[in-house]
Amino acid sequence: MITRTVSKNPRTTRGDLVNDLQRAGTKVTKATISNTLRRQGLKSCRARRVPLLKPVHVQARLKFAREHLDDPEEDWENVICLRLGRRWVFQQDNDLKHTSKWVQQFLKDTNTKVLEWPAHSPDLNHIENLWRVLKVNVHARKPPNLDQLEQFAMEEWAKIPQETCANLVKNYSKSLLSVVAQKGYAIDY
Repeated sequence: MITRTVSKNPRTTRGDLVNDLQRAGTKVTKATISNTLRRQGLKSCRARRVPLLKPVHVQARLKFAREHLDDPEEDWENVICLRLGRRWVFQQDNDLKHTSKWVQQFLKDTNTKVLEWPAHSPDLNHIENLWRVLKVNVHARKPPNLDQLEQFAMEEWAKIPQETCANLVKNYSKSLLSVVAQKGYAIDY
């Protein structure tokens, strides 16, 4: 059961497995699970918590932070919370799928203002904090299929208080100051 569960969902934690097995009536420890997985040739790993930054990325982040340090809070409300209107600004993380010719042409055709964003900077993108909240809340509900996943995601998104977004906006200048203090390197987020 342990190997099958991890093979189906590689992001399953040892704690999840302990809980699942306890519900099934089997008491095991995290060490037992680790040993079992290791014997099966599986090993655990952690995702990198900070982006791997090359010197060009560090300089771009530092430049971005300095250029936007004095931006008024209202400007970030239009970026981070995606309030639609005349002053709406589109922010993207420069992933290849967001910078394709098709996307670039669409943005040009729709006269969409795009905020130039430094690559490899999830720590500057506060929507990542909202995605984390959403991911944790949806995962806790254990959607059994794609339809339920979509339904749970919509329901959990609607539950995120507006104040959460407002707090992210209020704290954004602190993030920019932190990037300057770190000379462009990654910050905690």
